[in-house]
Amino acid sequence: MGIFDSFKKKRPKETTSIKRKIPPGREPADRAVLEYREAPRIEPNDALGHYSRGAIYQLQGKLDEAIAEYREALRIDPNLGNIIHSNLGSAYVIQGKFREAIECYQAFIEVALPEEASLVKKVEEIIRELKQRI
Repeated sequence: MGIFDSFKKKRPKETTSIKRKIPPGREPADRAVLEYREAPRIEPNDALGHYSRGAIYQLQGKLDEAIAEYREALRIDPNLGNIIHSNLGSAYVIQGKFREAIECYQAFIEVALPEEASLVKKVEEIIRELKQRI
């Protein structure tokens, strides 16, 4: 079992208490996207808002939308790279775009903070696995 198996895990089922708060037929991520959809009109340069929408889209499996949101967040605030490059890489892995994923993970390593050293080691392992798959 490799590192990539974690990308394929199914989402846990929501609890009954969460389901009661959501309109019928809507998942929590759907509702969150609806709430975030208005944010760009209010604050178009909110990098964290774009990042959050990207994360929600990624949870929903809407990877093209997630990637677009992550890229916009990076354009607005390149200092968020240590967070965003990792998510971008995982979205590309799920899409099977291993070269793009490697680029994102390498960018993560370049901007990683000293306290992220253990995470950098994991990312380096992911890069090695990806290179074997190309």
